[in-house]
Order: sequence, then C-alpha cells, then structure tokens
Amino acid sequence: MLKKISLNFKLLLGFLIVAIITGTVGFVGYIGLSDTSNELKGVSEVVVPKLLHLEIIKIGQIEVRVVLRTLMNPYIDLDFIKKQFQELDKTRRFYGKSFKAYSKIKKSNEEENLWKDLQKEYSKSKKLNNVYFNEAKKLLDPKYKDQKEAIHRKLFNMNIGGEIGKAFAECMSAVQALLNYAKEEDGKKKVKEAMKNATSAIMLVLIIAITGFILALILGIT
Repeated sequence: MLKKISLNFKLLLGFLIVAIITGTVGFVGYIGLSDTSNELKGVSEVVVPKLLHLEIIKIGQIEVRVVLRTLMNPYIDLDFIKKQFQELDKTRRFYGKSFKAYSKIKKSNEEENLWKDLQKEYSKSKKLNNVYFNEAKKLLDPKYKDQKEAIHRKLFNMNIGGEIGKAFAECMSAVQALLNYAKEEDGKKKVKEAMKNATSAIMLVLIIAITGFILALILGIT
C-alpha cells in the first residue's frame, strides 16, 4: 500500500514525522528540565539554608560550652574573663539569627515536632547556663575579689557535676536529630527526585527518537 504513495507525499510525510519528533522531543526535554530545575531550586533555596541554620545553631552551642569551661579556669585574668563574656554575647546573637530564620521555614509535621523538642531543650540549657554566667560575673565585681577561688570552685562543680552538662548533651542531641532529618528527608530525597525526573525525561526522549527513526526507515524502504 505504501508503494502506491507518491514520492512527494512520502517526502512530505517524512518531514512531518521529523517535525513532530523534534517538537515532541523539545517539549518533553523542556518539561523534564523544568521539573529538575524546580527540584534543585528547592534544594538551593530551602534545604541548603535550612541545613546551614541548623549547623550554625549546633556550632553556637559548642562555642557557648567552650566559654563555660574557660570561665571555670582559676588562672585566667579579668581581661580574659571580660573577653569571654563578649564572645558569649557575640555567639548568642549570631546563632540567634539562625534560630529566627529557621523558625520561619516551612516544615513537615515530623520536622515541626523535632523543632519543638530542640526549642524545649535549648530553653532548659540556656536557663541553666545563665545561672552559671551570673555566678561567673561575680569574678568581675571587686567586692568578690577575695572569693575568687571559691567562685571558680563553684563554677567547676556546676559545670562538671551539675545539670549543665546533661542539658547541653540533650540540646545537642535535639539539634543533631533535626539535622539528620533535614539531611535525609529534604536533602537526599529532593536530589533523588531531581535525578529521577531527569532520567525519566531522557528515557522518554530516547523512546520518541527511536520510534521516529523506525518510522522513517519503514517509510524509506517502502
């Protein structure tokens, strides 16, 4: 039947097939790239900032812990003690911005629960730390100058044997749990989804191209 078709019609049909294939491949490629772009945009605009804020919060807690340990050292002078309080204020202001920024990011129900756990543990840890820092500030008060050794001893006992260390560990555990969730649920899944979309688009383009090639061969042979 195809042998009875004129050459001009075959050429026209061939050009039409090529045009359809080209248009379809372009459309499928565009959709695939758009989906991949949207997934990667979500990674860059949501996941990366989210992980960055959580890492800053985590590092901030470690830096506060360093200040706690430094202040219980009986051999530091007044200038160094003042510097520690300056570092404490700087650190809290820095990771405080990340606390505020992370609180505004949209979260899943499970992530919201983990965030609430972190806020609870952080509040408990900060409250205990403030009691410690208020005691340490006595080292800067001239009226306590003769009690310096006793204050350092008290700071040591509060830091090592008290609830401060336990509260810090629980706060860090809560931060890490939230970090792990964000990395697994947001980071890895979104990247996998982007790769899946890209692979699907490539496979569809190949199928369309191969189908068009076969049709062209059949048209040419007949």
